[in-house]
Amino acid sequence: MSEDTLESFSNAIAQGADGIEMDLRLAKDGEVVVVHDPNLHRIAGTALKVEQLTTAELKALPLRYGGCIPTLNEVTAHIHAPSILDFEIKHKAVVEPLLKKLKTSSGLRERTLISSFSLKMLKAVKDEIPDARVIILQSRWHLPLRSKQWFARLEKLAPFAVAFPFPVLNKRRVEALHQRGFRVGVWDYGPYIPRDARRLRSLNLDLAIVRWIEKLRNELEA
Repeated sequence: MSEDTLESFSNAIAQGADGIEMDLRLAKDGEVVVVHDPNLHRIAGTALKVEQLTTAELKALPLRYGGCIPTLNEVTAHIHAPSILDFEIKHKAVVEPLLKKLKTSSGLRERTLISSFSLKMLKAVKDEIPDARVIILQSRWHLPLRSKQWFARLEKLAPFAVAFPFPVLNKRRVEALHQRGFRVGVWDYGPYIPRDARRLRSLNLDLAIVRWIEKLRNELEA
């Protein structure tokens, strides 16, 4: 089953996920579409870029593992409350249309998280919607010499949470973030490893953006 499709989102909810995470980019015609990579080689076997195709052309592409590229509007209509919707902004062009959509529905905003690696883009979101729940994504742990400046930037933004790759975190780092008042999350990118489920539980995390939901749940309940 291909990632970022209506089928994969429905499957995640059916397996007990509290919500879904999706990656947002802009099609050639200005429509917000749900796709992770800037190009389509990995998921569809073509060298074309997402921004080079219209929404109709993107939706017509056969994906390697089934399904098709959905639009943002299709996903929000397909995944109903109370499921959480985590919108990861992959390109700055997505910010304006996403904010426009969120401003039309308080119900949608209430179940929305907005994540990005870019503090600048998340600040733009908070400037327009001050109560927006944003997640700062980080690819690594910052060096101690930079920690003071880094924490100051985080505190100024007042994020809902900060999330790291699973291997980066340990109990000491999670506790340090909790002591400063931050919720802490992880995001995964690799194959499922059973021992990781047990470590995940031991870290006292606030949220996890993960695949392998059913396997993870079974391991944690065993």
